[in-house]
Amino acid sequence: MNRNFLSFYNRFISVFIANILIIIFIFTSCSKQDSTRFEIVLGTVCAVTLFDNKNENGGFPTQYFVAENMLIQLDMDVNKITGIHADSYVLKKSDVGASLTGTYWKLIEINGQAVTAESGNANEPHIIFDADENRVFGSAGCNTFRGVFELGHGDRLSFPKPMAVTMMMCINMNTEDQFLRMFENVDSYAIQGDILSLHRARMAPLARFVAVEK
Repeated sequence: MNRNFLSFYNRFISVFIANILIIIFIFTSCSKQDSTRFEIVLGTVCAVTLFDNKNENGGFPTQYFVAENMLIQLDMDVNKITGIHADSYVLKKSDVGASLTGTYWKLIEINGQAVTAESGNANEPHIIFDADENRVFGSAGCNTFRGVFELGHGDRLSFPKPMAVTMMMCINMNTEDQFLRMFENVDSYAIQGDILSLHRARMAPLARFVAVEK
């Protein structure tokens, strides 16, 4: 065997052993183990990087704080990253639930108040997001509306143009008025199971919907 091959072989073995050791370290220091599974322990800090990898931190392991249903990336001083881009460093558990698009979303709450059927209104308030050309349409209870939506990074959602709305008059339009004004303020959304929440600046939901089979 020539020297180049021996050098490559020795380096390969060294890296392989190092990677095995770091994996063992991660599971022993950051997890509980029983006979059938590993469980990440809440409130621990885990380094999740192979020794030979090069990353934006100059080769140091990327460290995460283990929280409930999420991993929060830490900075070089093992502190949580703050600032306007802090959300970009949070890895959240993805709930398997209804899809934003192609689902009939029935309005169940507006500005913290439960929505009930209003006499004199022909339709129940609802919204449908259509992936084709990012169209959105539905009923506010009395009038129907139609417009477009935009999805951004992560959970960002906006309605960049005013909705086109029919001009019928109904007996009770309180819920409808709040529903239509909501579109101006939405900047994000969240789906948990069959519940869709529309938010502004991560405050309390402006509106909440439930997925309904139609």
